[in-house]
Amino acid sequence: DVLNPAYSSSKLYRKNPMCDYWIEFSRQIFRKINNTNPYDRESLIKYFPTIRWHSMNVEEGIWEVIKALYKMGITIIYLPKFKKLHVRGATFSVNKKPCIVLTDYRGFYPTLWFALLHELHHVLFDWEDILVNSFHISDKTNLYTQVEVEDVADKFARDYLFSDEKMNEILPHIKKQD
Repeated sequence: DVLNPAYSSSKLYRKNPMCDYWIEFSRQIFRKINNTNPYDRESLIKYFPTIRWHSMNVEEGIWEVIKALYKMGITIIYLPKFKKLHVRGATFSVNKKPCIVLTDYRGFYPTLWFALLHELHHVLFDWEDILVNSFHISDKTNLYTQVEVEDVADKFARDYLFSDEKMNEILPHIKKQD
């Protein structure tokens, strides 16, 4: 079984022992969970429009989405932040199924939603690459990073949660203090 992660991070260094530990720790959890549901991309596409509404439910929303995605063969776990490792999330291939790790290293709830949507973008649009390649790192300072792929995933998550169009619509109504 090969573990192929696609990272979403602010600062991730190629030779970081803590990152190696984080990957192995995640691998063990995913193997133990062993989601037996087949990955169903079409169900994910159909379900996707409902995710935004769940994001407004601070108490249970993210857990409802995680349970629904599990039934589609996508396993999601949450890991607390690791010292000196600034990772928001990662997408792995475990037993050829998507597995996502979310970490709230900033302590800001909306960051979890952003990371989840960013990683789901990788599942939807970069899955074949994740299956074939060992990994790609979402750290724009790393020479091995596919910056364009990460920028697209970030834009996807940002637009899905609160598009530029909506921001431009409300911006004139926000009172600015001088």
